[in-house]
Amino acid sequence: PGPARTPGKPAPGPARTPGKPAPGPARTPSKPAPGPARTRGKPAPKALVGRSTDISRGYLRDGDKLKCPTHIRPVPILAQALARLKTAPLEWAHLSEQLRAIRQDLTVQHQEQHPLALEVYLFNAGAALDHRDWGQYEQCWASLSA
Repeated sequence: PGPARTPGKPAPGPARTPGKPAPGPARTPSKPAPGPARTRGKPAPKALVGRSTDISRGYLRDGDKLKCPTHIRPVPILAQALARLKTAPLEWAHLSEQLRAIRQDLTVQHQEQHPLALEVYLFNAGAALDHRDWGQYEQCWASLSA
C-alpha cells in the first residue's frame, strides 16, 4: 500500500537508465583492492625468464639456484626436453627427475597456464600411473584439477 500508480507513468523516485543499476551511496574503500600487481599489500614478484640452454637437468633443491635465470630453462627449451623424454627409453627414476625439473622450471617462470604445462602434467601423470608412483601422480592430478 503506497501511492496509487497511474498506468503508463513511471513510479516516483530517481530516474533510472535502462540497463544501469539504481544509484546508490558512493563507495569509498578504506584500502585499494588487490589486483594483478598487488597481493596483500606486497608487489607481485617479477617473473623470472630462464636462460639455460641445457636440454637435460635435474630437479633443483637449492633455492638460490631457483632465483638465477642461468639455471632455469625457457619454455622453448622445455618443449625440446619433453619431446626427448617422450621418445627416449629411460628408467623411471631418471624420467621422473627430468619431468619434475621441467615442472619446476615452468612454475618458477609462472608458466603454469602455458599449453606446454598441460602437456607435461598429462604425460607425467600417465607415466607415474604406469610406474605406480602414486605421489607423482597425485602431484600432477592436483595441478591438473586446479
